[in-house]
Amino acid sequence: MDTLELSLMSYDAFTAGLSDLLAEFEARYHVHVHVTLLSWENAWTQVVKYALYGDAPAVSEVGSTWVASLATMNALRPFTSQEVTALGGESAFLAAAWQSGMLQHDPTLWAIPWLAETRVIFYRRDLLEKAGVDESTAFHTPDRLVDTLKRLQAAGVANPWCVPTQPTITTFHNVASWVWGAGGDFVDHEQRRVLFDQDAARAGLRSYYELQRFLPPTQRALDAYTSDDLFFAGQAAATLSGPWLLVASDAPLDPQLATRIGVALPPGDPLVSESHLVIWKSISPRLERLGVELVRFLTGRKSQLKCSRQVGLLPVRNEVLCAPPFSIEPSYQMLSRGLQTGRSFPAMRLWGLIEDRLVPALGNLWQKVLAVPTPALDTIIRAELEPLAQRLNRTLNMSQHR
Repeated sequence: MDTLELSLMSYDAFTAGLSDLLAEFEARYHVHVHVTLLSWENAWTQVVKYALYGDAPAVSEVGSTWVASLATMNALRPFTSQEVTALGGESAFLAAAWQSGMLQHDPTLWAIPWLAETRVIFYRRDLLEKAGVDESTAFHTPDRLVDTLKRLQAAGVANPWCVPTQPTITTFHNVASWVWGAGGDFVDHEQRRVLFDQDAARAGLRSYYELQRFLPPTQRALDAYTSDDLFFAGQAAATLSGPWLLVASDAPLDPQLATRIGVALPPGDPLVSESHLVIWKSISPRLERLGVELVRFLTGRKSQLKCSRQVGLLPVRNEVLCAPPFSIEPSYQMLSRGLQTGRSFPAMRLWGLIEDRLVPALGNLWQKVLAVPTPALDTIIRAELEPLAQRLNRTLNMSQHR
C-alpha cells in the first residue's frame, strides 16, 4: 500500500476527528495517509525547509500569506484547469480565500483554500444592557466603540475590554481593521512600498492603541490565549477574537454565559485569513494523482463541515457557509458576514518578511504604550514604525530590480 505524506497545523480537539475522516479516504483510494502536525509558531521555518531541500510531504496546509513566497521559490505544483473544475471551480469558494492562492497579475493557481477565520468583536449583551448601550450600533465606528467602553466603565464594569498585549501575530491581525477603517493600508497596490508609516495607517493604529485606557492594570500582559480565556470565563465585557472562541478554550464556558454573548463586526473591514492546501513540486509522479484527490477530499463539503467545526475555524466553501449551523446561528451568521465583507492581506513574495518585522514592532508599541500613564501615541508610533518602513522599502525596491 502506498503512503501519502500530509502536514497539517495542530489544532486542539482535531486529531481524533481527522483520523476518522482520513480513514474514509484511505479506504476509498487504498493508500495510507501519514500525518505530520506542525504548530503555527514554528511551521514557517519547517515549510521553508520543505521548499529549499525538496524533502517535503505530498500535501501541506500552509498560511495564505506564505503561498506567494513558496510559489516564487518554484516549490509548488500548480493546479490545472481540469483539477479546478473537479473541485467545483472558483465560484464554489469564498472569493477572498481563492485570490490568496494566486500571485498578483498571474492566473496560475498554486493553492486551494481550506479553512478561514475573521476577526470580530465578542461582547456581553447583559453588560451592554446594564450600561444602556444599544448593541446594534455599539461597535460601528471607533468613536462608538470608545463611547461604549466608557459607558461600561461608568456602569461599574471593571474590565470593559481585553486584547493581547504581549508580542504576538494576533495584534497584527487585530489592528488591520483599524488601519483599513481609517483609509490606510500596509503596502501599496503595486507592492513596491509599505504604507503602515503613512498618516492614514498611523491614525488607525493610534485609534487601536488608545483603547489601552480600558485595560485594567492587572490585565495588561495578556497573550492571545489568556485574553480569550479571560472573556470566555466571563471576566471581560468585550474582546476581539476569532471563531474558535465559540467552540474551544482552556476555561469552561458557563452555559448561562453563552446565551449572553453577542458578536459584532469591528469598526473597519474585518481581516479574513485562511489556510490553504498545497501540493509540493517534489511529489513523485506515482503519488501525484493521489495528492490531488486528497486536496479534493479535504476541501469537499463533508470534510469542510466537519473540520471547520472541530478546529473552531470557518469553511471556505460557499455551499457549506450557506448551510446550518453557519446559516442559522446568529454568531455564525455574523462571522460569515465578516468573511463575505472582509479583506485579506496581499499575496506577495516578500509579505513574510514584512510580517516578520512588523509583528515584533507592534508588540514593542504595546510595551511602550503601557509603560506610561498618558502615552504620546503619535510620537511612539512614528519612532517605532518610520525606521522600519524605511528599511523595508529599501528591500522592496531592491527586489524590483532583480
